[in-house]
Amino acid sequence: ERLQRYHPEEECGRDEEFFLACNLMNSFSIAFDRLGLFSRAMETVRRGLDLNDAFTPFHLTMAKLYRDERDLDRALVHMNRAIELNPARGFAHEQRGRLLFGLRQYEDAGAAFEDALQFEPGKRTTLFYLGLVEVQLKNWPEAVAHFERLVRVSPDFALGHVFLAQSLAEVGRLDEARKAKRDAADYGATREDLRLTEIRLRELETKL
Repeated sequence: ERLQRYHPEEECGRDEEFFLACNLMNSFSIAFDRLGLFSRAMETVRRGLDLNDAFTPFHLTMAKLYRDERDLDRALVHMNRAIELNPARGFAHEQRGRLLFGLRQYEDAGAAFEDALQFEPGKRTTLFYLGLVEVQLKNWPEAVAHFERLVRVSPDFALGHVFLAQSLAEVGRLDEARKAKRDAADYGATREDLRLTEIRLRELETKL
C-alpha cells in the first residue's frame, strides 16, 4: 500500500512506465488470493486487465484464479492470451497443458507439454504430465519412453518410477516393471501406489 502511493493504479494504463504499477496490482491480487480473499483478488486483476490487457502477468494470475474455481474453460482463455503475448515462456505452455489435461483434451495437452519442453528442456513436471497423457490415451510404448526419460532426469522421483513400472507392465516388460517398482519403493513411494502397481502386475502376469 505504501508503494502504491508512488505507483497508483492509473499508471498501469500508461503507454510507458506502466510496469511497476501493473506489477504492483498483480502482486496485490496474488496476496489477496493467498489470504483467502478470492473476490478481492479477482476484482484487482480485473481492474488491471481493464487498464492494460497486454500485461501478461494479469492473464497468468486470472488463469490461476479461474483454475482454482475449477472453471477451466475461462482459465484456458487467459492462458492462451498469455502465450499470445509471450510465446517463449515454458511455464505458460505447461500450465496450458495442465488445463487441457483437466478438460480431457489429451492430444492438445500433449502438444502443449511438448511446446513447454522446447523452452524448459527436461523439466520434471512437464515430462511427468507427458507420460500421463500417454497413459490416458493408452499409448503404452510412448508412456514408457516419457517415464524412462523422467527417471533419468529425476531419479529420486518416486511417482515417476511408479508410473514407469505400470507402463512397462502394460507392454509386457514385467521383469523391468518389477525393478521399477522396487526403485519406486526405495525412493519412498506410498504403500497405496505400490499396492495398486502390484495388483496390476499380478493381473498381467496371469495373462501370460
